[in-house]
Amino acid sequence: MNKLTKLFLFSAGVLLMISCEKSAVEFNDKGVTKIKTPGALSFSADILPIFNSNCGSCHSDLETGIDANTAYAFISPEVVAGDPNASLIQTKIDGNHNGATPLPSEIEKINKWITQGALNN
Repeated sequence: MNKLTKLFLFSAGVLLMISCEKSAVEFNDKGVTKIKTPGALSFSADILPIFNSNCGSCHSDLETGIDANTAYAFISPEVVAGDPNASLIQTKIDGNHNGATPLPSEIEKINKWITQGALNN
């Protein structure tokens, strides 16, 4: 198979992937900026609001809530990316902490985020 045929097949495969899941790729003027994983959780959109509503009253300025970068820096040492059960944060969100406890659905979301790699996104 010559180089031109290989290039054509590769390009066709990329276009097929993009056409099947248009929302999976974000573009800017320099090209692809990131590829989204369907069902992936975002720290700032999905996880930070849980921390703000359950942890913010004791661990932040009540008026502004917890800043995303500060929150991630604060919890990241307590998180083992990919393994919620090995993460120390579990002891704080499962009711063994003297503060508010997230709802079971919120704990499930935090665990899913940790399993997905606990990204600061």
